[in-house]
Amino acid sequence: LADEFGVSAGGPVYLGNWYNGRDKSFWFAAYEGLRNRQDSFVQSIVPTAALWAGDFSGIIDTNGDRTHIYDPLTTDARGLRQQFTNDVIPSTRIHPFYKTMQSLTALPTNNVNPYQGNNFEKFYPDVLDVNTLTLRGDHKFSDKDNLTGRFSRSERLARIFGGVFGNPLETLDNGFGTSRSDATVYNTSIRETHIFS
Repeated sequence: LADEFGVSAGGPVYLGNWYNGRDKSFWFAAYEGLRNRQDSFVQSIVPTAALWAGDFSGIIDTNGDRTHIYDPLTTDARGLRQQFTNDVIPSTRIHPFYKTMQSLTALPTNNVNPYQGNNFEKFYPDVLDVNTLTLRGDHKFSDKDNLTGRFSRSERLARIFGGVFGNPLETLDNGFGTSRSDATVYNTSIRETHIFS
């Protein structure tokens, strides 16, 4: 959904007898706005509730091959390790950082095995706001000399609320997995025109 709108106005400036009355100075002002609201579709892979709990018994690839996980603390002199029982990591061995990541990441949206395909599909809001202000002034000193000044300010605010760097929970609004691009451009010009004859 996109909405474009704007307004503009202009006219002569009356400065009394200073510049011989009317039709010597003119002003112009314009504002343009854009509000674009759409959704950005994301397909991805996220850990399941079982994986977050340390249960890796479901690691089965598209060929049906099962992968096992081994305890790094059981490495012997030959470099061999013991398999975690039933491919489940005990809760006492799960690092706090893992829990932190869990608190930031969305759960799957379907039942697809994450080792066989995308188990997360979602539309995230994609928002674009553009504001442009233009001011202009013209003054005619004589039939041969004119002065023009112009100022413009354009502001562009673009935001995607997820799916850019990971897949955050909907309750997060502090930047995790989001994208924000803000830009403001200023443009000023002054031009004097003289006609030689």
